[in-house]
Amino acid sequence: MIGNEAGQNIPTLTYLSSWIIKRSFFEIEEILSSLALEIRKNSNFYKNIISPKNQKDLLLASYDPDTRTLEPSSDGLWNKYKTGEY
Repeated sequence: MIGNEAGQNIPTLTYLSSWIIKRSFFEIEEILSSLALEIRKNSNFYKNIISPKNQKDLLLASYDPDTRTLEPSSDGLWNKYKTGEY
């Protein structure tokens, strides 16, 4: 922001463009958070672990030592992203 003769702050083109980019990232993150909740709600992950549809299918999972259960690998990556570990 720069000031003019009257002492008012006028946003510069650089400030506006960086603000738009930052705001876009926040909006995209909100959309992804909503999608993640919907995907988890409709997930058949645990059903597929117990009784796979095809015995030759590959199911990627990660082990959570705290709960001592298997979880989708994407859950661990998503949690790392949301907590800022990445």
